[in-house]
Amino acid sequence: MKKSFLLLFLLIIFICTFIGNISPVSANSQIEPKSFIAPDGESYVFDLKWGSYGTLNDELSSPIDLAVDTSGNIWATDSGNNRIIKFDSSGNFLLTVGATGAGPGQLNAPQSVDVDSGGNIWVADYNNGRVQKLNSSGQQICQIAGLSQPVGVAVDRNTGNVFVSNNGTDNIIKLDSTCAIIGVWGGPGSGKGQFNNPHSVAVDNACNVYVADYSNYRIQKFDCNGGFITMWGVGGSGDSRFTLSPEFNGPLGIEVDPAGDVFVVDHLNHRIQKFKNDGTFITTWGWYGAGNGQFNYPWGVAIDGQGRVYIADRDNHRIQRFSPSNTNQTQLYKGRWGSYGSADGQFYNPHGTVTDRFGNVYVAELSNNRIQEFDSNGVFLRKWGTTGAANGQFSGPHGITIDNTGNIYVIEYYNHRIQKFDSTGVFLMGIGHGTVWSAPTPAPPATSGTGNGWFKNPTDVA
Repeated sequence: MKKSFLLLFLLIIFICTFIGNISPVSANSQIEPKSFIAPDGESYVFDLKWGSYGTLNDELSSPIDLAVDTSGNIWATDSGNNRIIKFDSSGNFLLTVGATGAGPGQLNAPQSVDVDSGGNIWVADYNNGRVQKLNSSGQQICQIAGLSQPVGVAVDRNTGNVFVSNNGTDNIIKLDSTCAIIGVWGGPGSGKGQFNNPHSVAVDNACNVYVADYSNYRIQKFDCNGGFITMWGVGGSGDSRFTLSPEFNGPLGIEVDPAGDVFVVDHLNHRIQKFKNDGTFITTWGWYGAGNGQFNYPWGVAIDGQGRVYIADRDNHRIQRFSPSNTNQTQLYKGRWGSYGSADGQFYNPHGTVTDRFGNVYVAELSNNRIQEFDSNGVFLRKWGTTGAANGQFSGPHGITIDNTGNIYVIEYYNHRIQKFDSTGVFLMGIGHGTVWSAPTPAPPATSGTGNGWFKNPTDVA
């Protein structure tokens, strides 16, 4: 009994000391953005946002896609609430259509939305396996059922034809205005005209069709009948100004402006990239976070007649609007560094990040089982950790934070524990498995639990 009380007492002291020394910096802290010189003065600045998590008229739950109608109103797929919401261009609520279900006009996880020249709404009704055409009041006009995970829909306002990305069969389906199929192309693969998890679709004024080929990390361009024209993109997180080919990590949303330029939502890189219609890079903006101009797994994009860009910021449950800048320099995104791999300065599933008072950046890599430290410009400084359960080893490092004296705390998903290190990576202390230990005491076996001092798959620390 005395031993149990002593253990509990030590745990309380450790936790209180831990909390008292933690700085206000969280595991997703950001360093200051750096200026970016956009070619030809192509810059975009944040000017408006609206929405928060919830079910009220002006609230959102995982907004997926956006469309702008001929009057400049914004239509958003509020996927988590199984509805479509109409806003004016300033974010004021106008109306909502749809409700949960499988009947006419009902929705189940709607993904993509577009509006035709007559004001009718086309919706990719994902879990119902169909695309619905609704009037502006939400009443069904027609539908095409029996689809396999439809995720993208785009209307050619010149012809009234509609293009659908059918994710489950890796192809594109062309419909006429009555919901009848008039063309199909694609199929699974990585060759020209093939797809691997195709998502959003966009159509330009010449009826060229652009497809965000998500798991092939590229954009493909076709003519109106599915004839392959060109493609661009490779997997990665690099700065597309300096790479041999533009880099994407899960391109999801895509839209074409009246000038024919292509906007791509780079979902897992939390940024927007803009290209000419041949894939030539123009500009980029955004990085991970919840502040203005930051994104948390963005999805859809729409552009109005004034050239303003609207982004469905999915996991921030909001919509952001950006306007073209009159200058050729704006704070668009942080300095970026890294690429896929295990060498110094490369990453494989980076999760938590934190900065110290000197601006150095620490990154917890879930799949490389290590911590890397960089200066504020992205120059590699040091790393520590290998795969395992001993002191200083990791299995799924997830969250990371820092205290006022510069000590680093790392939370491990698979080892069910927290480790404390000095700023150079020397192990100091651990907590978990019902105990607290310090160097040179070996770490206890990596087991999970629910009692005092136990963790089960912890993910964050602050």
